[in-house]
Amino acid sequence: MAVKSVVDTLANLPESELVEMRDAYKAQAAKLRFETEQVEQALEKQAKKRGSRSSQPSGRSRTPSSNGSTGMTRRKVYALVREIGQPVTPAEARKILAARGIEVEAQSLRIHMQRLVNRDHLLIRDDDGRYEARPESQAPLTDGEEADEAEN
Repeated sequence: MAVKSVVDTLANLPESELVEMRDAYKAQAAKLRFETEQVEQALEKQAKKRGSRSSQPSGRSRTPSSNGSTGMTRRKVYALVREIGQPVTPAEARKILAARGIEVEAQSLRIHMQRLVNRDHLLIRDDDGRYEARPESQAPLTDGEEADEAEN
């Protein structure tokens, strides 16, 4: 008796189920990429603390870069909205990030989300000001699109 491959077994499932599985796996992958980036930023933050402990002002809840940015990029905002999986306002997204220990201004999120709507066409905005990933937008921003992030 021949052993079926995973692909053969999956190919026997209804297309709608396969699409649902694919979308769920892609959302999980986006979440893992987002979380990996957060861990990498935490490691960088620790390395900076070890190197310049006395130069950091006390009482700051975020670590801005030299240009004042908190490191939130459109890619990270897109991954967050996909991870949430339902329409979200910038204020709600900010609360979710704050619960994770990430402080970012709601206005910064709003700008990134609006660019993801107008420039990247990865999010849609409803009449209530809530943003969600377009159903057909499955891939995260590519390296070529990252260059635009320098404009934040």
